[in-house]
Amino acid sequence: MAANRREYNKQETIRHIQAVFLTLYAQDGIQGITVSRLCQACGIAKSTFYLYFDDKFAVLDRMEQELLSQLRDINPHMEASDMEAVRAGASLPSALATARFLRAHAESLRALLGKQGDPNFVYKLKRNIETGFIQRFLEIYDSPHSAHLACAVFSSSLVGLYTHFLFQLPQISEESLSAMLGSLLRYAMFDFRAVAD
Repeated sequence: MAANRREYNKQETIRHIQAVFLTLYAQDGIQGITVSRLCQACGIAKSTFYLYFDDKFAVLDRMEQELLSQLRDINPHMEASDMEAVRAGASLPSALATARFLRAHAESLRALLGKQGDPNFVYKLKRNIETGFIQRFLEIYDSPHSAHLACAVFSSSLVGLYTHFLFQLPQISEESLSAMLGSLLRYAMFDFRAVAD
């Protein structure tokens, strides 16, 4: 029982550090954060911080990896999706889950994709999308070059849509965002072919 409590306290401390880090990061970017400032804002000793993280970059990396992992888990069975139904206008079942994820993690994603954000996160997000979808593109396109190009267009478009939703249109419904996600997939998988080949 005591071990469970210690693990719970550890996870709560990590979450607290990440939450405070996120607030500072959104305001000042990584260059405006020092471990001392972060610890002071968290109300913890540096020794506590160093139990869980090597430096401020480790906090950022962990937050990014957690978000990317959760986003990747939304589309675990992409290979089983009916692409003909998508072509006919149906949305992927995971599109609504993706829209809900974006809304639930809007604050974190705004910080990472905003003015103070890490440009490398955009690259990581695109690679995350491409890794999850490339196999289906390879099945549909005749050449690997075209498939990779179409998948790159899709990932870039998705990141653009995510960013626009998070900063410009946060009030749109998850269903509308889901439909837009499906439209981008349809375009990249089926309509982009004439340009890519």
